[in-house]
Amino acid sequence: MDVLKACTPAPPGLRAVVSFHGVVDGYVPHDLTATGGSEGSGGAEAVAAPPITARALLCHAEADPFVPRDGVDACLAALGERGCRWELQAFGAAGGARHSFTNPAQALNENPAFSYDARADAASWAAARELLADALGS
Repeated sequence: MDVLKACTPAPPGLRAVVSFHGVVDGYVPHDLTATGGSEGSGGAEAVAAPPITARALLCHAEADPFVPRDGVDACLAALGERGCRWELQAFGAAGGARHSFTNPAQALNENPAFSYDARADAASWAAARELLADALGS
């Protein structure tokens, strides 16, 4: 699930969201509408997307063909516009990380769009554990 979708609307008490090789394009949180509005408005008028108080960690492989960098950048911009404290862990294309880099079974997948990367797997899980421990106070 896209990190923006997970935060819109945010479930009560949500403190942190982590995305591993998440697809982040195609969702525009500014398209929210509220019912009501002035007479003649058709009953709906655009309202600002609610702020995101949860922290977000996005773990991304630069060589992931399903998640282009411009989609990641747009997602980060939208998170920032909504006040979210975010962190990006980006694993370079030279390292071999591609889509599903945390799944060891991808080492057997012949499709070049997928790969397992032990270094990216370990680093992303360490970052996730650190964020969750900090956000949840444990």
